[in-house]
Amino acid sequence: MSMNSRALKIGDHLVSDRLFYDHHGIYAGKGLVVQLDERGVVAVPLHEFTQGWGFHVQNRPARFDGFKVALRALNAVGSREWRYNLQFSNCEHFAVWCETGRKESEQIKNAERAIERVIDPAGAARRVLKKAEAASGVKLPSVATPVLQVLNVAGLTAQQNGGIGDLDLNKSLKMLGGAAATVLLPLAVGKLSKILP
Repeated sequence: MSMNSRALKIGDHLVSDRLFYDHHGIYAGKGLVVQLDERGVVAVPLHEFTQGWGFHVQNRPARFDGFKVALRALNAVGSREWRYNLQFSNCEHFAVWCETGRKESEQIKNAERAIERVIDPAGAARRVLKKAEAASGVKLPSVATPVLQVLNVAGLTAQQNGGIGDLDLNKSLKMLGGAAATVLLPLAVGKLSKILP
């Protein structure tokens, strides 16, 4: 959804949806947006912030009122404290910090989770199983163990074969003991499919 700048309120958290990412900034009034980019924290006209991509207001709980959010953003302009770093100090970290006092980026968290699923499938599976246990109140170790063993071995196999794309479950099952793992994995997956949504 695109908005008209006349509808904006001071301290609004703006998001400009780009092709592969979202760009974040804080509306400071009079058509200016405070953003963090490779130059540091700068105040730019709204059209420079959007670069023709449009924008919407991010609705999330804020610790501070709009004027305090805008003041925090404006006080950071030119500050040496804020240097752009995609993973640890990006435009979303800055905008969320202005609103809440916490440096957080959902885009980075989502990217890290996606990468983790590829690089560490067993770790990702453990987190899913913990969520399932918490939601169902049922302890899952007997069901989860064979799955985690296969995923751990699959990850090890991928590392030995030189990369992420080389997960070989057949080789992993053989390393676990062939017939036993071949029977346990479908059994465990079958039980998990009944428990997980």
